[in-house]
Amino acid sequence: MKKIYIYPPDNSENQYINIQKKAIEIAGVCIAHSLREFLSTDFFLLNWFETLGKNKISEFFKKLLKLSLIKLFKKKIFWVVHNKKPHIKSKKDNSAKLSLIIMKILLFFSDKIIILSDETKQVLMNIYPKTSFLEKKIYKIPHPNYIEAYPSCKIINKELPRGNLQLLYIGHINQYKNVDLLIDIINPLKDKPIELLIAGNCTDPAYRSQLLKSVKNEKIKCLFNFIPDNEICNLLSQNDVVVLPYDIESSLNSGTIFLAFSNKKTVISPLIGTLKEYESHDFFYSYEYNSPEDHKDKLTEEILHVLNDYLTDPSLLEQKGEEAFLIVKEKNSIEVIASLYNKLFNMFV
Repeated sequence: MKKIYIYPPDNSENQYINIQKKAIEIAGVCIAHSLREFLSTDFFLLNWFETLGKNKISEFFKKLLKLSLIKLFKKKIFWVVHNKKPHIKSKKDNSAKLSLIIMKILLFFSDKIIILSDETKQVLMNIYPKTSFLEKKIYKIPHPNYIEAYPSCKIINKELPRGNLQLLYIGHINQYKNVDLLIDIINPLKDKPIELLIAGNCTDPAYRSQLLKSVKNEKIKCLFNFIPDNEICNLLSQNDVVVLPYDIESSLNSGTIFLAFSNKKTVISPLIGTLKEYESHDFFYSYEYNSPEDHKDKLTEEILHVLNDYLTDPSLLEQKGEEAFLIVKEKNSIEVIASLYNKLFNMFV
């Protein structure tokens, strides 16, 4: 049986890696649990490999060494492209150039480049504009849904008490997530029936303090903790819409959008690659922007659009969430993902 090593071997922030492992096992390939199995491993599947941690220089050279060894021993490399470029977690982060070097090396070293959405093709063209070269390497495996991926995620139609529109931001909180922008938008809407819950871990004490100080509306609540898996679905069920003001400079795909859809919730988000995958845009709220100022204006318009829909027909948001659920249940199931991985592995038998 063929064996694959997945990087990173686990991810505490979401279930993507676990679902990926399950799909690969269904596809008939064994998971290598340690680099001690290097010699017996056939494939290396790399997620977010271009992202560098705190010790950027040393980690950069370690990753170059790992890639060189994988190629030296003639192992197959599959690179999963998640973002346009690694997210810059703070304004002091200067690792972008090093990460771009790794992305360029991965582009050449990879035997297949796995894309989650079609927009990724243009991102890769921006790195290396040779269409024929890329077409041979690109292989599309969409992002899996998160249906039943989290504890107590039995999908139920929970009736929310009718009153204020409940907006939810959920996920890790870094500067590129634009949570400060979201607070700035909701602050002056004190006379509107809108509540915002910001839920997620914020590991930057300075940014956390900045966000808390910026809250001027009592209908904005901040829950700056790591959200345990067994609380995620309940949190989603208690809110109407998930709002995700992504930075389009780096954001390309969104697991949180799939998390929302998998729990029958619609979203407000820039029109990133994940949302462009769908022919119909009727089951979510999206917008495009050209500058930080434009982003604020467009997101404000979309939030007020959602509020108008909510006040006009409260069931409309639930209908959109139901449609989103049915779509990702069909198009992004683990069976679909496993079948595509099976075809990928058969190319190298």
